[in-house]
Amino acid sequence: MNLYTVLLAFEDRTNGIDQFEAKSPDQALEEFVLSAKSLDKYDRQSLLFIIRKRSKESNLLIHVADLKGIWILNFGTELIDVRELSSIFGGYIIQSDINGQPRKNNL
Repeated sequence: MNLYTVLLAFEDRTNGIDQFEAKSPDQALEEFVLSAKSLDKYDRQSLLFIIRKRSKESNLLIHVADLKGIWILNFGTELIDVRELSSIFGGYIIQSDINGQPRKNNL
């Protein structure tokens, strides 16, 4: 298990941020969606549906730093199409455990 920091950015220029021990950045993101106070007014099930769908298509997380654990969340235009989620602009996940294993891919 590694420590991940998940950050989401919202239209009103606020951010939701939390840390989770998880097996993967995908799992940390799902835990964030299920428990983050910053998502209390959002439709969590619709957001989970979009996340799981894009994760299956292998284009949800974009690994941006060679051998580092940094991923950009790629929601595409799907959040815009769901009125209840359209104020979520995007976010990223950082592997926060400095002793964690280097990452070479999105898995």
